[in-house]
Amino acid sequence: MKAFFSTLRRLLDLHDIAATWIGTPFVPNARIKRGGVSCQMLAAEIYRECGALTGDEADGVPEGPMDWSNANNTSLIEAWLDDMPHRFAPVERPWKPGDLIGFRLGGCLHHLGVDVGGGRMIHCLRPDGVRYNRIDDATYLKRISRIWRPIE
Repeated sequence: MKAFFSTLRRLLDLHDIAATWIGTPFVPNARIKRGGVSCQMLAAEIYRECGALTGDEADGVPEGPMDWSNANNTSLIEAWLDDMPHRFAPVERPWKPGDLIGFRLGGCLHHLGVDVGGGRMIHCLRPDGVRYNRIDDATYLKRISRIWRPIE
């Protein structure tokens, strides 16, 4: 298993592509740069633009109701990622740049962030939209549920 983001070129591409999404507003289940995006669609689109996912794979991201995790113990996001073992391998801490970090909200994993290096992740929150945050911030650190590494 070789990590997709194992070269400097791919890591630089990840950083550059992620930066183009900063400031995009939060819109549930949308995927339009500068128009609106949700956390799971943001991750899929960043990976698609980097070449870690095909267009069809990125299009397969499940749409989920905003309050899904309040009433369910099963994650739609986890099921999608677990159905792609040829693209994502579950890993333990420590995570690396390029890894996809899943966060538990309510009863299940219901939020995603992409590690962009330097201890930061890019993710999308309501009402802030797409932004960088420190992964080791206690708000996020205590909610980490699973980590996946894009592979080739």
